[in-house]
Amino acid sequence: MKLSIITINYNNLCGLKKTADSIFAQTYRDFEWIIIDGGSNDGSNEFIESIAPKTEANISFWCSEKDNGIYNAMNKGIAKGKGEYLQFLNSGDILHDKDVLKSIEKELRGEDVIYGDLKFVSKEENHVFTYPNKLTIHYLLHRSLGHPATFIKSSLFDFEGYREDFKIVSDWFAFIKWFRQGKTFRHFKIIVADFDANGISSTNREKLEEERKSIFIELFGEVNLPWIEESIQMHMLEEKLMQPIYLMTDRIIRFGGKRKTIFSFFLSLINKTF
Repeated sequence: MKLSIITINYNNLCGLKKTADSIFAQTYRDFEWIIIDGGSNDGSNEFIESIAPKTEANISFWCSEKDNGIYNAMNKGIAKGKGEYLQFLNSGDILHDKDVLKSIEKELRGEDVIYGDLKFVSKEENHVFTYPNKLTIHYLLHRSLGHPATFIKSSLFDFEGYREDFKIVSDWFAFIKWFRQGKTFRHFKIIVADFDANGISSTNREKLEEERKSIFIELFGEVNLPWIEESIQMHMLEEKLMQPIYLMTDRIIRFGGKRKTIFSFFLSLINKTF
């Protein structure tokens, strides 16, 4: 089997229903869906029971029991997954359109991590974030990949799952770890999922920064922390300076022709410089 989709849920029946609808609608069906519920009392358990027998649900395993946090629940799903690749689509997150898995299936061809783009959806605004074709350690230290838009080889979890001592950023730590180990990453330019930006990683900023700082220290040491923070600030400045150029690129691409080719070449030179 090529793909296992893992969904964790806790008292988010409305979000779980949205996730389920997006999975039911997929035109590509060769995947399994694993649902790990944290012992919800809002009707989520009963809803999973009602959809489990449905063919279009593709549910191979589900449970509803108390867990020790987000990554403990994800690790339970990882242990049950039979797919070559794993996708983590939590309750409230949805596949962007009905052909997403059909489009991505032929791209799952050997790299350790294949990542697409992500639409962030919140009460305030909606926006699509396009990830870079070429990753750098500076980029990963400043940002992360979109977890719901990422397909990870299950073999990367053969010896350990996500770190459970981190409550918010364990997936970010894993991406950095794999990058430093020389694992292969490839960007596929498609919007994979709509991400519910009202979750814990988006709202608990203080805890998020606390965990990020502890990761910097663990990876690079206390003595190097000022250098890392300065490096991140420089990357943020470079990214800010590049934004008008990327906007101009989008506008030029609308017209196509020679101008698109010339400007794409110019942009590639700038990216090499940075």
